[in-house]
Amino acid sequence: GFVWDWVDQGLLLTDENGVEYWAYGGDFGEEIHDDNFCINGMIFPDRTVHPPMYEYKYLLQPIWVKAVDLNQPYAASLTIFNENFFTDLSGYTGRYEILIDGVVQDSGDIKIPEIGPQQTKKLTLKLNKPDDMPAGAEAHLTLRFFLKDGTAWAEAGHEVATEQFKLPWSAPIKPEPVSSKLPPITLKQGDGLAKLVGENFEMVFDQTAGALVEWSTNGQAILTEGPKLNVWRSPTDNDGFKKAQDFMPPMMKDLWHWKNAGLDKVIHTAEAMVVEQINASTVKVTLQSIVGSDSQLEAFIHQHTYTVRGDGSVHMENDVQVNVAMKNLPRIGITMQLNSAFEQFDYFGRGPFENYRDRNAGSLVALHESTVTDQFVNYIMPQANGNKTDVRKLWLKDGSGKGLEISTDSGVMEVTASHYTESDIYQAMHTNELNPIENVVLNLDHIHSAIGGASCGPATLEEYHVKPGSYKFGFVFRPVK
Repeated sequence: GFVWDWVDQGLLLTDENGVEYWAYGGDFGEEIHDDNFCINGMIFPDRTVHPPMYEYKYLLQPIWVKAVDLNQPYAASLTIFNENFFTDLSGYTGRYEILIDGVVQDSGDIKIPEIGPQQTKKLTLKLNKPDDMPAGAEAHLTLRFFLKDGTAWAEAGHEVATEQFKLPWSAPIKPEPVSSKLPPITLKQGDGLAKLVGENFEMVFDQTAGALVEWSTNGQAILTEGPKLNVWRSPTDNDGFKKAQDFMPPMMKDLWHWKNAGLDKVIHTAEAMVVEQINASTVKVTLQSIVGSDSQLEAFIHQHTYTVRGDGSVHMENDVQVNVAMKNLPRIGITMQLNSAFEQFDYFGRGPFENYRDRNAGSLVALHESTVTDQFVNYIMPQANGNKTDVRKLWLKDGSGKGLEISTDSGVMEVTASHYTESDIYQAMHTNELNPIENVVLNLDHIHSAIGGASCGPATLEEYHVKPGSYKFGFVFRPVK
């Protein structure tokens, strides 16, 4: 595989406030330049890596493992292939890990068989299946291979290859508690507002805004801006250059179509709010909005239904109808802003680095522990960043461990958590123009357009486009104590 280009060709400048940033074409007063088209490498100018570099590492790894039979209760039957052309695998060590809900529960060494160049052999691993797997838990087998000795390019123990398989182990899911056993909810309505008061929480829905506008648990505010339909992302260079390019006709790019449809400046217009007290401990609130722009007045119809239970949990169901006139979309999901205290960001999904549906083969499923701040990827041309795929659950918590647990009806979702809005990222042309906000900007996507390679190459494959049509998806929010 030939990489074009290897490194971002940026030069370090300092602005009038003393903030350093990487400069590109046009930043030095030159008349003829290619703007940021010299910023298209796999690594930054200072040789730190872009997230795609991890995917590239995976695709070039010298050891490949395939599953033959994973249905044995205490063993895994595999094959291992040596992709090297001139060396055997005696220079590597191996280790396996068994993960339950993304957490390593057991591990051991892999005895790598003698395998010559371009050869394949069988590999059998003895595995210990836990007797007490939690209800509904998932199990994964992760294989890791390391350099036995140091080389001119890496130290001993450097990880050179990984592979992961989902194990067919399961435990039955326990039924939800009966609503009648939950604490009651008091409902108050008036002046277009619906206020729900539970044992340890309060919520306010606003008919005029067509949104959940207030939500607190145990006296702590959760929301600063309620959930609403999200169909826009700050474009990547592959979506289209934010600055005009004479050598790249803009109408060839997704960005041109997205802006032509007004996706970067949609307006949410509330249409209706229906409130129902289902029983003493359950309230249902249904909101409907028209989402559009000057060029597409009714591009989307969004109905979101909140089922609030006495234990403080909230089930948000979404029904989104997309106008068939749309070509394709950046995403279909919701966006919201949370209390700045929820800085701890943990999730069970693919990571730990940024990944997309067409760029996540090298991203392992695990329980990843991080912060909202550390999700940000400071691309030299500010653009969409930090996306995570195949997320089963996520947790946003404050320093004392209080916050929210979020899961999805669809099994998996895509997630970004950031201190930057999509609008702020889109408006910035250099990293020094970005200023983080205190709130946590949380995007929960049912489907998110993939990344492709169309900055100067093939577009996103058709199978990864977000097409017009009907979308139904839901999220479950649970307070964490």
